[in-house]
Amino acid sequence: MIKHHYEYLIHWCISPTLFVSSSYKKRAPTPRERGKRVRTLNIIYFTVACILFTSIIILYMTHTITHINTFLIGFYILWSLSRVNEIFMAFMKDVFDKLNPRKRKKNGLQYYERIALALRSFIELILHYAMLYYLLDTCFVRYGLWNGLFNQPLRDPLTALYFSLITIVSIGYGDYYPIHPISKLLVMYEIINGLLLLAVSFTVYVGLDLDEKEAS
Repeated sequence: MIKHHYEYLIHWCISPTLFVSSSYKKRAPTPRERGKRVRTLNIIYFTVACILFTSIIILYMTHTITHINTFLIGFYILWSLSRVNEIFMAFMKDVFDKLNPRKRKKNGLQYYERIALALRSFIELILHYAMLYYLLDTCFVRYGLWNGLFNQPLRDPLTALYFSLITIVSIGYGDYYPIHPISKLLVMYEIINGLLLLAVSFTVYVGLDLDEKEAS
């Protein structure tokens, strides 16, 4: 019981969305229903990420991005941090579960469905990190905390999206790079997240799917 309380507390502190998602999925009466809830949450969170990023583009294009209050910026930042933490923890747990034969079918999801979930989460990560880079860089300059988190300002949300994309696939052209500890940590975290989804999740899901088909 005490362990459960600590687990909930850790989930809530690291990722409030993970706490909500876990509670919602655990109430599913059957594995099939659990899988359905996982898909629903994945689509909802992906849609929210697209809406949030689109809203930032609109705020930038209407020249109101520099006038939005600290509370709204804080919401964007905290939501994005919560989601990237949730995606990292959820896929890390899922990968280890799939390596245990007794836990492979507990979510009622086929492997091709898991790959679709991973692809949506991958795109969502790119969007969330783009929001984090852009808003944190904007805030640091606005409040005079630092000249900027990068070697040159991320002028607009699309530039931040470009930087997030080349970071998660580990290309790095060198035109933008982090110069502050916060941005360096975020970049390293994004690369780890990207490698987890691309190199580990897809490999595990596809490999296990092929193994099970061959066995049958």
